Amino acid sequence: MSIQKLNIAQQKVLIAHLKQGGDKMSESMKTLYQNYHYENYLDQYTIEYNTSIAETKDFLQEAFITFIKKAKKPSFTLEKDVNVYITSIAKNLIQNHSRRIKTLALESNDQKEYGVSEPPSILYLKKETQQALKEIMAQLNPKCRKLLRFWSHGYSYDEIARKLNFTSGSRARQQKHRCMQSLLEYLPLFPQLKDFTYGG
Repeated sequence: MSIQKLNIAQQKVLIAHLKQGGDKMSESMKTLYQNYHYENYLDQYTIEYNTSIAETKDFLQEAFITFIKKAKKPSFTLEKDVNVYITSIAKNLIQNHSRRIKTLALESNDQKEYGVSEPPSILYLKKETQQALKEIMAQLNPKCRKLLRFWSHGYSYDEIARKLNFTSGSRARQQKHRCMQSLLEYLPLFPQLKDFTYGG
């Protein structure tokens, strides 16, 4: 059975329910996800950004989670269609990921010259940002820290699964979502990292 597309007024009601929490929040999230239809964007974004279907799907789903977090904040006001917000977030995630991969490719060649295990981009971070990043990562369990480190350095989910003994790349991807959720919970304590999250 097809699901009727929600208009802005209906979406605003759902956003209000998100802010209330409880059962209404759960039902609102379910309804918003059903109306997201991320699969409509898979082919377009995969071709446009030269990613795999699995990667694009991952970014689109991650964008939905990010939007929900933003929408739950008291200060958030819906001014346009929910899908516009989510696809905009997804594009930023994909573009940032692409930039990070290109940077890492360059930095891998530079590491011999610098003689260090960390890429230059990390070394050039302000001292207080480095410290905040270390502190926030220290809040995560060891497996999450390893997983996010592999992911940030461009390892595929299949590679991460083999290194960390997950049963599959899909399981590694699911765990990465959980680890990112945990990391995001600590961000308000470190305002200097507000632009560092989702560097990809």
